[in-house]
Amino acid sequence: MNMKLDVQDRKRRGAAAIEFAMLMPMMVVFACAVIDFSWYINRFYNIQQATRDAARIAATIYETKADAGIHSVPAAEAHAEAVLDGLGMDCLASCEVNATYSNRNFRTITVEVIYPHQPLTGDLLGILGIFYGGAPGDNPIPSEIYSTFTMAVEIQ
Repeated sequence: MNMKLDVQDRKRRGAAAIEFAMLMPMMVVFACAVIDFSWYINRFYNIQQATRDAARIAATIYETKADAGIHSVPAAEAHAEAVLDGLGMDCLASCEVNATYSNRNFRTITVEVIYPHQPLTGDLLGILGIFYGGAPGDNPIPSEIYSTFTMAVEIQ
């Protein structure tokens, strides 16, 4: 009787080990996906905030009609780069910051930031692209983060 329970107990433990071995890779991929998407969303939010701050700084610089855009455009670009560098995102070497001054119907400053994004887990999600309906090699996380913000400028 005791021997029969030992055999059944070993079978149950073996089945549990096999189930664990089958589920573990999927759990690791899911955890990596959550980490990568969280990393992307964090960077996306930081880039949006830097873009907004740069446009706000540029819109509040006092300029006359004669020198409109001369001081605000470089100030916006420098501020966006400084904010991103302060957040640990190496903007001087890798990102592209453009500020443009428009004087069409009304005066605006537009700040655009393009930042190359590298997922934390590399191309793991791209290799497993077939699981989420994409082709193998297609990473669901974009390789660039793009943000643009336009703000009206009042010239005195």
